[in-house]
Amino acid sequence: GKGSSTKRETLGGFVRYSTQSTVRDRDEREEELARWFNCAFTEQPLETGDGKLVMDKLGRVYNKEGVLNALMLKATEGIKLPQRLEHILGMKALLTLKMHRVAGAGEKDKKKESVNAANCRLDAAAKFSCPISGLDFNGKTKFFALSPSGLVVSERALRDAKDAVADMLGEGVELEDQTRIPVNPKGEEADKMKEALEDEAAKKAAKKRKKDLKKNGGVEVSQGSPDENKEVELVAGTGIKSSKREWNGCDELGNEQLRAQAKRWRAADHAPDGDDVSKKAYASLFTGTNAETREKETFLSRNARRGW
Repeated sequence: GKGSSTKRETLGGFVRYSTQSTVRDRDEREEELARWFNCAFTEQPLETGDGKLVMDKLGRVYNKEGVLNALMLKATEGIKLPQRLEHILGMKALLTLKMHRVAGAGEKDKKKESVNAANCRLDAAAKFSCPISGLDFNGKTKFFALSPSGLVVSERALRDAKDAVADMLGEGVELEDQTRIPVNPKGEEADKMKEALEDEAAKKAAKKRKKDLKKNGGVEVSQGSPDENKEVELVAGTGIKSSKREWNGCDELGNEQLRAQAKRWRAADHAPDGDDVSKKAYASLFTGTNAETREKETFLSRNARRGW
């Protein structure tokens, strides 16, 4: 409807602006506090509805709708993702969180159009808490998100009440099978998570290069290759070469290959047995006239006699 369209246009403007803007200077403590109350992308208050929050592999928490719309704008309109979202390739890279909401949380936010680090400090009542230990989700206590379940609990609950955490996961889900992802990590822990994400991306790129090499008969096609400008013959026997390569699974050689194949194919080479006159007549079915014959022709009368 009109409302959703206006909302989408507003978000689109924010995405465009975010790609050029820089992060404002903030007090370190305010910045730390804001991460537990605001979306890491839009900086708007974290939503309190079920399934409204997601987390990336770096432990950053987002409003699901904001990230989803940013990815949609990239896919449909080609708008580049802001730097803070560049590592997110799709919704599959995000974990939907199961948060325990504090009673009455979210009512004050309805009166606010926006939130920043400063008013987070003034309004520091936690929106969420650990469902087992009761500790507030406000940056003063360490929390973990369990993947793939999405359950968010405090470190104390995982240490002192494992059975209770296991019960919350539900029947058939084992706590030992869950990966513990720190929420809003900092310092050395954040650096290690970033390195792990970069290593994962490097392994995927290496796997793709290996697959492309096999697909292209040993010809390197990945971006950044030292041989990326080396010319290769498009169609064997034509002598027509190009330095273009296949990028991201999309074949960019298609048009050149077609042109090369067209130049290679000659109608006269496929003419039936006979004298030269017969071969020329056959070839004329597929080719245009030369300059000499065009002078003897009139409009729409290539095969007609002038006397008609």
